[in-house]
Amino acid sequence: MFRSKYDNEVYLSESIMDQKQLVMKKKELDKHILNAIRMCIVTEEKERVFSYLDMLNFTQSLKLAVKLCNSLKQNELAQRIN
Repeated sequence: MFRSKYDNEVYLSESIMDQKQLVMKKKELDKHILNAIRMCIVTEEKERVFSYLDMLNFTQSLKLAVKLCNSLKQNELAQRIN
């Protein structure tokens, strides 16, 4: 689990992220996915929204997707997501 700095394979463990970094990356990914969902709504590709919903990592992001639909006056889509 822990490599010393004299281990010749220490470079392999430098790229492993800790838990906090993983959560931050997942949040960034959710932001990009929410933007893609917004673009689908704007371009009237509502069925593609559901393929993006499967990619979300956090339930809070799912709630944001519902709010996004409501703010873009897509209440029927928001109910389907909810």
